[in-house]
Amino acid sequence: MQVNYSSFPHRLCKAFNTYAALRRGDFLSILQIHNVQCFPPNSACIYAWYRLGCYQNVVDLAKNYHPKSARDITAISVSLAATGDFKQCQRIIDEHLSKVRQDVRFAIEAAQGVAKFHPSLAHKLVENLPYTADIRTACLYALGQSEQARKTFLQNKHPTRKDVVAGHFFLKANLSEAVTEKVAAINQQLFEFNLSEIQAPNTASSFRLDILRNADGLSLISGPLASIIVPAFNAAAYLEKSVSTLLEQTYSNLEVIIVNDGSSDNTQHIARTLSNRDSRVRLLEFTTNRGAYAARNAGLKEAHGHFVTVHDADDFAHAQKIEKQVFPLLQDDRLVFSISDMVRVSSDGTFARREIYPLQRMNTSSLLFRRELVLRECGYWEEKRFGADSEYLFRLRNSFAKNRWVRLRLPLSFAADHSASLTASISTGGLGQPSDPRRIAYTEAYTHRWLQRLCSQSYD
Repeated sequence: MQVNYSSFPHRLCKAFNTYAALRRGDFLSILQIHNVQCFPPNSACIYAWYRLGCYQNVVDLAKNYHPKSARDITAISVSLAATGDFKQCQRIIDEHLSKVRQDVRFAIEAAQGVAKFHPSLAHKLVENLPYTADIRTACLYALGQSEQARKTFLQNKHPTRKDVVAGHFFLKANLSEAVTEKVAAINQQLFEFNLSEIQAPNTASSFRLDILRNADGLSLISGPLASIIVPAFNAAAYLEKSVSTLLEQTYSNLEVIIVNDGSSDNTQHIARTLSNRDSRVRLLEFTTNRGAYAARNAGLKEAHGHFVTVHDADDFAHAQKIEKQVFPLLQDDRLVFSISDMVRVSSDGTFARREIYPLQRMNTSSLLFRRELVLRECGYWEEKRFGADSEYLFRLRNSFAKNRWVRLRLPLSFAADHSASLTASISTGGLGQPSDPRRIAYTEAYTHRWLQRLCSQSYD
């Protein structure tokens, strides 16, 4: 709620509202307060655009803007890295290094933002700063300095809750060599969240996502039907394993809708075998490839569940994933949706090869929602080739008040990170590689659309 005291000078009232919006993380309101365009540029608007993922907007605004604070430096440097101007990113950080390091919170935020593009620069931002052993470890590991990474990791003898939520024990798994040690580290991470352990064969010679399985003998619970949509395009190599993790869920009342998106491999046969084996599995067919979001919409139209969620065809679902995400919605009728976390696993068994740190991140594909209410209020996914998960979550988060949804910081999905995946083919950025400009442009487009909608409502 914006304050509007008539006795306040207009400029003071605007500053107060901006400060209040920053404190509560309401970045759209900041842009509304400053009439969206934010000319001349100011610190609050630059930071708001950055936090909304509109990196090109930040770069454009900052061309004639001199950074005044650690917050400015963070927003501008990360945006420059995301858009591929690594040279200018390094210049900004080098020029203002002492200023940003004076505020440890922003130094860490800047380091996390540039780490996947430039790990050595990220390490420089947080070198010798308190509470940064894990991110320094991750940067050293990404730079191939494994032994130094292990020594740095050992400095964090008492990880904080923030460290654990960021994936402290997944980082430990990366630094472990034996498969048994890696699995033990993963289970330490799961234990911290009161989740059941995962298992791997004792005979495994290397750690890979496809050797993992959920624990046996877990207690089952039931409730309203939950529909899980699984878009599958040329997913023969991993579909059976992925769907099996859904059929092993502790939440038993579910249906799995596999949408074969015009595959040219053996995906259709595997999907049919799964549906013949388990009556909870249904199969929809596209004769030609239409994209993951068209497949999701087709599945949503056929879903019978009170709740709906999505699962990528190459991911591993923790056995309690559906249970944990449904539970808050069963406890509170006001809640519309829940979303949980994931960790990426590359083909060589490395956790989060591109996303260096934090390793545990929000999983936009994990969105679980009340089907009828969300369809009525928000409709379907936009049928783009990439990024529509983020747009749909953005739409839901801005259509319902903050007290009507819940972010579960639980690592409930292990997402495959391989060259055939949608995320890899549409780059989110990596070592020396900027984010795909099409993804940034799409984010900016739907953010602007939403702002225009808010502004038009305020005039009505």
